[in-house]
Amino acid sequence: METGRHGHLGQPASHASGDQGLRHVPVPKTLPYDGGRGPTGLRVFEMEIEPLNHVMGAEVRGLDLNQSLGQKTTDRLYQAFLDHLLLCIRGQNFVDVGTFLDAAKYFGTPKKQHMDSFRVDGHPEAGTVTSEDRDINDGKRIIRGTMFHTDESFIAVPPKATILYAVDVPSTGGDTRFVNMQAAFEGLPDTTKSSIQGLTATH
Repeated sequence: METGRHGHLGQPASHASGDQGLRHVPVPKTLPYDGGRGPTGLRVFEMEIEPLNHVMGAEVRGLDLNQSLGQKTTDRLYQAFLDHLLLCIRGQNFVDVGTFLDAAKYFGTPKKQHMDSFRVDGHPEAGTVTSEDRDINDGKRIIRGTMFHTDESFIAVPPKATILYAVDVPSTGGDTRFVNMQAAFEGLPDTTKSSIQGLTATH
C-alpha cells in the first residue's frame, strides 16, 4: 500500500484493485496555460492533456498546483475532469497539506474525512492512507481499500471526486486502479439496463 494524502471531492468512477472499463475518450490535445510559474520559478506556457487509454483517464503536464491558476486554465482543467473522469496531474510537489487542499478546490469544495482517526491534524478535509495503519484495539496492520468501492457512497449526497497525492510509494505493488462505471453500464445488454434503470440501494 502507498503512503499518501487523500481528500474527498467525489466519484465519477469506482476504484481499488482490478478491472478496466470500456469508454472511448477524445484524442490527445494540448491546451494553453494562462498563468503561474513552475517549481523552478520559470513561467509555464502550456498545459498538455493526453488520454491515458481508450477507457478513461488523462495525463496532465505543465502545471504547478502550488501556484494560482488563471480562470481559463481552471475551466479547461475541470472540463478535462468531466471528459476523462480521472486525471493524473504529473510533477506535483505540494509544500504543505493546506496547499494540497487549495489545489483540490479547483474541482469543488473539500469535505471533512468521515473517519476521524485518519484525519490530518489541523486539516480535517485531508486523510492519510498508509501501510502503517493499525487497529486501535489489537494493533494489527490494516490494509485499506483493497476491494473496489466508491468512497462514502453511504451518505445522502456522496462526494463527486477523490483527490490522491502520493508521498511515498513502494517500488512494486500498492497500485490504485479505477473502473469506469458509466462504461460498465453502457456495456450491459439492453434488457439488463431496463431492469435496473431507476433502482436504488440503501446501505
